[in-house]
Amino acid sequence: MYRKMTDSAHDELRTRYDEVYRFARRHTLSAAAAEDLTQQAFMEAVASKPGRAGQPDVALLLTIARRRMIDELRRAKFVSASVDELSEARAPRSHLDYARAVSDAIDRLEPRQRELVVLKLLRGLSFAEASKISGVSEAACKMRFRRGMEHLRTDLEERGVEP
Repeated sequence: MYRKMTDSAHDELRTRYDEVYRFARRHTLSAAAAEDLTQQAFMEAVASKPGRAGQPDVALLLTIARRRMIDELRRAKFVSASVDELSEARAPRSHLDYARAVSDAIDRLEPRQRELVVLKLLRGLSFAEASKISGVSEAACKMRFRRGMEHLRTDLEERGVEP
């Protein structure tokens, strides 16, 4: 009944999982939420094509993940609005406000640090891959990334941006 997955099929599935996870991670606040969203996308994709052999394509997976994120944002907005009506507390910053603040802080980084932060956080590259692109050693990449993250944290704290 179950077929053993070949190494190439496993690698292809892993690549698709990683791509959907990176997409989800860019648009969620936590790794756990991105993992949940990725798993949900795979489960829905498989359920939508019962009896068909093969793996779901990336476009379908990304579409499902995007739709689930929209659903979650709508639910969060509804809950947030309900809480705001009941409380006089200051409304939390929106995801868009955080994204703008982080984007502005990244733009203010020193160019070499910005390059490593973008390669690691936004493109999801390893230090070895970033080292090849930036033309410096892996150790230098790690140091620039760490310093860039420290500057980001300090910059955001000074501007009153808290998670």
